Amino acid sequence: MANRRKKRGRDGEDDETENEAPRACLPLDDSVEDDTTRPPMNGDEYLRRVRAEAKKCPAVMVAKNRDSILRESQRKAQRVAPPGRTLAEHLVPNAAWRRATLGEFIHLRGKMRAIRSKDLPAPPKPTRAVPADRDSSHWKSFCLGKSPAPPTVDVMLCIDQLTLSWLVICHKNWLCNSPVAPTGVDVAAYSAKEANLVKMCYQAVGNGVSGSLSWLYAVLVCLEQPLRPADQTALAELQRSLCLLWNQIDAWGLLSEEGRARSGVPVKNLDVDKLVGLIAALVTVTHSYFRQGNAATLWPYDVVSE
Repeated sequence: MANRRKKRGRDGEDDETENEAPRACLPLDDSVEDDTTRPPMNGDEYLRRVRAEAKKCPAVMVAKNRDSILRESQRKAQRVAPPGRTLAEHLVPNAAWRRATLGEFIHLRGKMRAIRSKDLPAPPKPTRAVPADRDSSHWKSFCLGKSPAPPTVDVMLCIDQLTLSWLVICHKNWLCNSPVAPTGVDVAAYSAKEANLVKMCYQAVGNGVSGSLSWLYAVLVCLEQPLRPADQTALAELQRSLCLLWNQIDAWGLLSEEGRARSGVPVKNLDVDKLVGLIAALVTVTHSYFRQGNAATLWPYDVVSE
């Protein structure tokens, strides 16, 4: 290929020089004839053979399409299918409900900031000691054990930001990866996937005041931005799991009294309305406030102003 350069002349005008031969980075004596019946004896001889073979190749080479060894899918142009909906379209909350939910969430965040900055009086310290370390078993017992502590204002004020960030990941793992069904709930008749979702339903609500979703909501009220990458990943995974659970609750027919009567899912003593309300609130907050998830698979991001 011709090498084109621009040189600056004395009169200040550009002088173009075409067809300048590129300078070799390793000068070789091409006049030497080597014995090609034996392996190269040194580096110069090897490079001369490489150059000689390169000169025999055409300037442009086109590979033959060997259709016989290609699958049908490899011979056709592939289009990437758009991602499917994370949440069934008929379950998406309307805009007015989302605005009200975000407004309440932002109002609570403002009150917690005011209390922390001592613009508002703080409540008395909690009667139950908050775990001082970040031991997962201690916190799981504190939040979801036999005598769980509800996420009240006095409790949340005792938790620093690093621990709040850590609790987001813990609660996501406890709810999505290792939920525990309460005593008396038999999930043996269900597939592993459905059994896990049934357990999630009960752990999400808990005893009514200290379920996983109540704690997650309280933690997000107190969690300051910007989020750490680990928090963003945890919230995105939590959102996907909650949408999956919401879709399944709908498929089970639990969103109506008639459906609950016909459903074979064990929903004894389970407040389905509160469960769905908490799921909807957390999906809305993680999506529209913290901007996690995909707007194309849920709904366009709502305008948020604090």
